[in-house]
Amino acid sequence: MTTGARSIWDRAGLMDLTREAVIVRDADGRVRDWNRAAEALYGWTRADMLGQIADVRLGSDRPATGGDWRGDIGRTTADGRTLTVEVEISALPAGSAPGSIETGRDVTQLRATQVSLEASEHRYRNLFQAMTAAFWEIDVSGTGPIVAGLLADGVTDLEAHLHAHPEIVRQMMRATYAVDVNDHTVALFGGGDRNALLRDIEPFWPLEAHPTYISTVMARLAGLTHFTAETPLRAISGELFHGVFTACHTPELIARGRLIVGVIDISSLKRSNAELEQSRARYRRLFQHMPVPLCHLDAAAMNAPYADIRASELGDLEAFLASRPDLVDKALDEVTVAEANEHAVRLLGDGRPGGLTGQPIRPFWGLRRDTFQRVMAARIRGHFFQEETQLLSLGGRTLDVVFAAAFHKDDGQSEMTIVGMVDVGDRVRAQQMLSQLQREFAHAARISMLGELTASLAHEVSQPLAAIGANAASVVRWLDRPVPDVEEALTHGKLIVSDATRAADIISRIRGMAAPAEPSVGTVDLNAVVSATARFLLGEARTAAVDVVVDAGADIGLVQGDRTQLEQVVANLVINAIHALSDQPGPRRVRITTATRGDRVECRVEDNGPGIAPALLDRLFESFVTTKPSGMGLGLPICRTIIQSHGGVLTADQPDREGARFVFTLPRVGEAETQTLV
Repeated sequence: MTTGARSIWDRAGLMDLTREAVIVRDADGRVRDWNRAAEALYGWTRADMLGQIADVRLGSDRPATGGDWRGDIGRTTADGRTLTVEVEISALPAGSAPGSIETGRDVTQLRATQVSLEASEHRYRNLFQAMTAAFWEIDVSGTGPIVAGLLADGVTDLEAHLHAHPEIVRQMMRATYAVDVNDHTVALFGGGDRNALLRDIEPFWPLEAHPTYISTVMARLAGLTHFTAETPLRAISGELFHGVFTACHTPELIARGRLIVGVIDISSLKRSNAELEQSRARYRRLFQHMPVPLCHLDAAAMNAPYADIRASELGDLEAFLASRPDLVDKALDEVTVAEANEHAVRLLGDGRPGGLTGQPIRPFWGLRRDTFQRVMAARIRGHFFQEETQLLSLGGRTLDVVFAAAFHKDDGQSEMTIVGMVDVGDRVRAQQMLSQLQREFAHAARISMLGELTASLAHEVSQPLAAIGANAASVVRWLDRPVPDVEEALTHGKLIVSDATRAADIISRIRGMAAPAEPSVGTVDLNAVVSATARFLLGEARTAAVDVVVDAGADIGLVQGDRTQLEQVVANLVINAIHALSDQPGPRRVRITTATRGDRVECRVEDNGPGIAPALLDRLFESFVTTKPSGMGLGLPICRTIIQSHGGVLTADQPDREGARFVFTLPRVGEAETQTLV
């Protein structure tokens, strides 16, 4: 063994990475290098072969030529077996010592089983063409001598060397040929031209794909059966696209100097992923920077229970959830805040460190469990939910909010729950102050109205009091006789009781009108309100010589509201009508009519007076607009506010005949929800 040969072998240790038998000869045909694959193939060790004439020792049936040659050669192994070896012999690269390099692989079994392979090839060809991926059959045998030459020249880190010398990579690509392609490859790479693809593979590998190509070469040399990577590739038209590249180099394929390469076009997927990432980024920015408190809830723990409830097809979900407090408690404890924006942290977390992430939602629903049950029902149905309610912050503050929840299925299984809150605490407090002010104005209006009725009310009270006095005197006289007439005394005593009750009723109605009580919402018989108000105003009507006629409709139903406020409305409208008739000659009449109008109850107050001036008709319900010399112009606006707070409408018009008409309608009980009252 020469020193030169030993040096070549030391520097060319990477030759052992290849599975091909490599023999390096000098100009005389003597062995200079002999790799491990050659030892395994022929049975002679490197020490046995160095300096020997290989063709003599191997019993070659065809001597090696001085030039490049490729073909099958019969070889004899150390144990006497005869092999058919496919070899490729090339001259060593310029600059090296004269000689040749041979790569060889055992094809004995391959040749012996040619018939079976042809049948297998037929099956493979059918599969090759039927696959929806782009498949190539690649001849890589031309790269072997290039790699072997690099190793023989002393390259110890082949991968780094290839990365540093892209021109060698392009040389290897030009030495690699597409032997066959399937129809999908023709469509993807060739634009329909099959022949344009049966060539070297260099045009299909852009410079940025070099790392993938080099990794494929190194995987093959390392004996890996396959290699997969995502890489850019180029069609014959020059268009770049992204693909998932897979190279299959099983021993059977390597023995033939072939690879099977599969390519799946993922350009659309890459674009979709990029668009999805952009969409997610937009969502993140929108979520974090919206000037509204937003939370993304993790409600996965409730997926299974909700699915079971949906499968049960329950009708009244709210009633069902009210009967299952355990299920509501499970949701309160196991649904957590997955993400919250800064506004939500400030509102619900009181600015505490750590934000709200991972926080169970139970602390927020301490005041309005009923609202949370309706949220659950909405999620089960998959409906959007919105309601004005109250939440608690982690610091215990009561928050008046408009709470909204949206439930979105982002795929077949998972649901996304996004909740938003608008803090309406200032508005609620303003509404409360406004309602208080309206109640105070309404109370002041009632007191003012009672002041106007002072004379008639005094007359109304004086009548039963005078009757009581007269009847009491009669009782005394009947009892003061020599023979007391008890029966007559008893009769007058009963009259005293009746007059006292009448006086008490009058005083009670006055106190009811005057009391500054909070609204008391309940079901109210509007006919009873009208009748009681007409009796209350009977004295005023008599003083003004006005007939008040009540035409109550039958079975008009009940309304929801506050009886005192509704009496105030009717009384105000009737008093206005009586005052409008003060200068009217002839018969003076006010008619109060009640009737049903679909799902509403109607009350009309009409008079036969001079009517409403056209200039005032559109301004009657504005504050401080009045036709009375001493009026403040607040009565009708307060009446309209009261009716609107009951969910009704109050209007005024000028009938075809003389007089004015005021009409208000209210929803019947059962036909509309109870409204918030002032």
